[in-house]
Amino acid sequence: FTGENRSIQRGRVHIILMKYSDIIGVKKDYQSVFDMTDERTGYWKNFVTNLAFEKNLREIINSFESGKPKSVWVQGTYGTGKSHSSSVIKHLLSDPVNEIEDFLNTLSDSQLRYQVKSFRQKHTIFPVVLKGICGIRDSNDMGIAIQNAIKEECSHRGIQLGVQTDFERMIEFVNTPKFSSFVDYLVSDVFSSYGLTKEGIINKLQEKDLDTLDIIEKQLKDGNLSSVTNAKGIEVWLRQVADFLISNHYCTDLMIFWDEFTPLLSITERRAILSTTQNIAELSG
Repeated sequence: FTGENRSIQRGRVHIILMKYSDIIGVKKDYQSVFDMTDERTGYWKNFVTNLAFEKNLREIINSFESGKPKSVWVQGTYGTGKSHSSSVIKHLLSDPVNEIEDFLNTLSDSQLRYQVKSFRQKHTIFPVVLKGICGIRDSNDMGIAIQNAIKEECSHRGIQLGVQTDFERMIEFVNTPKFSSFVDYLVSDVFSSYGLTKEGIINKLQEKDLDTLDIIEKQLKDGNLSSVTNAKGIEVWLRQVADFLISNHYCTDLMIFWDEFTPLLSITERRAILSTTQNIAELSG
């Protein structure tokens, strides 16, 4: 092949020279990088299924049906389709069944197609997607990131989550009259150099500013007042959220997809991150 399209006739031999683009090309809507946190509507269906993907899908469904769901770690080099394939699994297990039937027909294994349909008759997962470090510095920040992601997914689905996030809990605390003297102390001493009023503190919390939340929590801890905000660890919070979503028939299971998780294992507090990850994984048991 050459870089141009032309023909040459030599005796009785007719040679056609073609461009590579004449035999292969790239779809107009092709995305070189798939981002689970910023998906183009319906783009997940461009995924080309294969035996390895179908094996993983089957094992995940088997895990749910066993009554003891397991954590799944997807590993591979850059560009091997980890994010895209994970998104396909997310959609197959959470989208309305009538919206996934066309993709199910592309699966080569007819038994797997039946298994997915049978599974979806009884199960609908509530998917939560995070990506990368998310500004996380320690395990507390990790819990906040998960809370924010779940809250955002609930808002996207029009669900009024009946469990407070740490930011909502702290805003309620700042607005509670019986703690006004402590809030005055925060304004006059702790946040004086920031020029923050009570309203300014609330605005920072509404903007999900981690530093502001950390400062207030430290002051509460130093004053032996941590219990007044009814703070919960992320494991307890996740259990309460799952109970709320399931009891209100929004889903049968909650599933967290964390794309590009490995950078979290290189931060200073990685041991605490791993410990929290393990604790969350044990909730599925």
